[in-house]
Amino acid sequence: MNDAARTGPDLSGTSIEGRYRLLSRREETLEHPCIERYRAEQLVLSRPVEVDILRVANGEGATLEERFRESWGRLASFDHPGFVPVIDLGMYQGCPFVVRPALEGRLLTADYTWPPDQVASMLAQVADAMGELHARGFLFRRLTTADILVNADGRPRITNLRAAVEAGEGDDERNDLGSLGTIGRELILNDHPLHAYLVKLSNPDLDERPKNAAQAAQELRTFSPRVDENTVELKQTVELDLSVLERPKLKLLAIAAVAAGIMAGGYFAVPQGREAPIAEIADVRTDNESIAARSRVLTNKGGASAAIEELERLIVEEDQYGNAALHSALAHALVRADRGVDALQHYSLVIKNDPRALQETDINELVGQLALPRKDGERAMDLTIALGDRAIPILNDVAADSLSDKLMRVRAQKALRQLRLLPRRSTPDEDRM
Repeated sequence: MNDAARTGPDLSGTSIEGRYRLLSRREETLEHPCIERYRAEQLVLSRPVEVDILRVANGEGATLEERFRESWGRLASFDHPGFVPVIDLGMYQGCPFVVRPALEGRLLTADYTWPPDQVASMLAQVADAMGELHARGFLFRRLTTADILVNADGRPRITNLRAAVEAGEGDDERNDLGSLGTIGRELILNDHPLHAYLVKLSNPDLDERPKNAAQAAQELRTFSPRVDENTVELKQTVELDLSVLERPKLKLLAIAAVAAGIMAGGYFAVPQGREAPIAEIADVRTDNESIAARSRVLTNKGGASAAIEELERLIVEEDQYGNAALHSALAHALVRADRGVDALQHYSLVIKNDPRALQETDINELVGQLALPRKDGERAMDLTIALGDRAIPILNDVAADSLSDKLMRVRAQKALRQLRLLPRRSTPDEDRM
């Protein structure tokens, strides 16, 4: 696909068949560079909507067009509170488009501190939606935090089904429950009781997992007794204005207030858009695992440079060279700071000492380093192979995606052959290299 097919003139101000007026193009990273998202208005009802347009035309990207229409058409068939509804599907200037209500809320990611009982409640609701999908004969295959939007009343909604597939003979719906476990573990510290249950959801032995999504939802709700199922309310939360940390005389008092809140059963909620030194927003125990978790929050809020500085200082000054949690958090921050080559050293240390410290986000980012040139990309491939089964789903996605970076795709195919999951023969991509 050529560059012209990937980008086009801004369509703001135009109208789609007299039904939707495109108001402004949103500058954000979507699941594919050919997709553009517009703030828009549904003219008949005078209500705000969002329009996603796949900017390919004249037969280019036929596979991508088919996948786009299939994914959104599938989502349009669902009438369930766990899914974002689809208002309309169609073609505009030779390009497929989809219309949804204007989405307000935040993604269910680690850039916000979610109380554990709220996480349990939200995951239970996602499991309800998962059960609906299974009842229709489909599997998510791969669900991530980037696919879940939490609206103003705390209800999570699945925003797309781009990775969903029709279940075939021998497919087990329990495979999908691993995604719930992975998502939850990104949001919960290891010492919370819910974390042990989330590990169970991701157990490689399917017989150790709940028998279906309905059972998982029921069990998750036992971890959220203070949360009403219809309206998620955050209770016993200690809110701290981080500006007090800039006043030395109040710093210890502020930290003591957080400690008191946690001991009383509350949680420390970091206000959106604020940053604070990692060690000061960590769990009161300030152990290294908590610091690593909070550094991820700082990184995801745009503070990668600060996280790198703090983690590097901690590793050196406290002789934590073998601490996998700190090194995985540092690798994550380095990748976000566009220092992928530097991150490889820390990935290597984590895989050597305790690969369990790598979250799904980290593995995705490590596979992303397959696109690095020459020896660095080859080193990333070797590290990915060393991860074994945990890397396979991501490698499969990259190897099968004809629109992914060519060098990255070839190395993913090589890695899968090393893991003996592909025949040992050259692929069309490699023949053209």
